[in-house]
Amino acid sequence: MNKLEWLENLQTMSDEELQKFAQGEGLSFSLKEIKKLRKLFQNASVTWLFTGIPEDVFVRANGIIGEDRLKRLQRLLL
Repeated sequence: MNKLEWLENLQTMSDEELQKFAQGEGLSFSLKEIKKLRKLFQNASVTWLFTGIPEDVFVRANGIIGEDRLKRLQRLLL
């Protein structure tokens, strides 16, 4: 799994599809959390592939999904 696939899926999959996709990667998100994460990552840029995802995005994601799931998500995205 790579960053580009995750970011693309956040933009293109339905909430239910993204929920199943995340479960396949060992992450469990409610539909409410997915909606919030989607909004957070909607401004994702191709430059993130080279520069990394901005730290403030991870800080805000921590408030949505908590530290444990954020760490698992970061391992997939970094």
